Amino acid sequence: MKGLKENILAQLASSEYFLFIDFKREKLETSELKRGSLFCHQELAIASFLDMPLIAFQENGVKREDGLLGFLQSNSIMFADKLTLPDVVADTVRVRDWNPNWKNTLVLEREMGQFTDARQYPVGIDARFFHIKVRNQNPYRQASSCYAYVKAIENLGTHAVLELSGKSVELKWAGYVLPNALILPSSHRFLDGVIVDHNRPTRARFNTFSDSTEFMTFVDGPGDYVITYIVCSENFPSIEADFFLHLETSMDDVIFEIMD
Repeated sequence: MKGLKENILAQLASSEYFLFIDFKREKLETSELKRGSLFCHQELAIASFLDMPLIAFQENGVKREDGLLGFLQSNSIMFADKLTLPDVVADTVRVRDWNPNWKNTLVLEREMGQFTDARQYPVGIDARFFHIKVRNQNPYRQASSCYAYVKAIENLGTHAVLELSGKSVELKWAGYVLPNALILPSSHRFLDGVIVDHNRPTRARFNTFSDSTEFMTFVDGPGDYVITYIVCSENFPSIEADFFLHLETSMDDVIFEIMD
């Protein structure tokens, strides 16, 4: 059951398209036709519920447009030769202009120059805001109610890990005053990853929505750290990524980058 939920169902939830291939199974009692794959039809039902674009193939001899296929008006493509089927599928996908890089997922990214030097109000401190790019890989579905959190911080020098799931505090989106944001299709938003004050570059802090010092976390250096971020969305799977933070006595030597 765990494998079903984590593999098949999770992949369906994050996929952009559904390719349905119905091979012949047992002969039907009332006709010379054969039934299709029961498991594939169950996956088809889930994909239909998720409103995923569909291309359907059925092997000659299978009962056509059976079950949910008849209601979806899929116009299944029939095939007889299993050896040539991969080429037929590839040609059909190209005609439909399906892009293998499109997926119903968010991606966390970062380039070295993605930061802003600004004065943080109301505290009035000059700081460097290191940003994380959160990209929507879906070309026509917006990611709604996106929240970001720091999940854990590891000190690479001592190997001590600070788990923050019990003190989850929403991070701030760059230039935005609400904790939840919308990311348009094929677009991105920037998240305030860490903030380093110019007058104290050996210490990093987080731009969070909290009015209690109990929920405010700091990274005190100098040193090397791994920070795990998680972004949750109302209609996209949650995504995690690890970022490397190096703190030094000079702001020019501070490094914040995504890990492989």
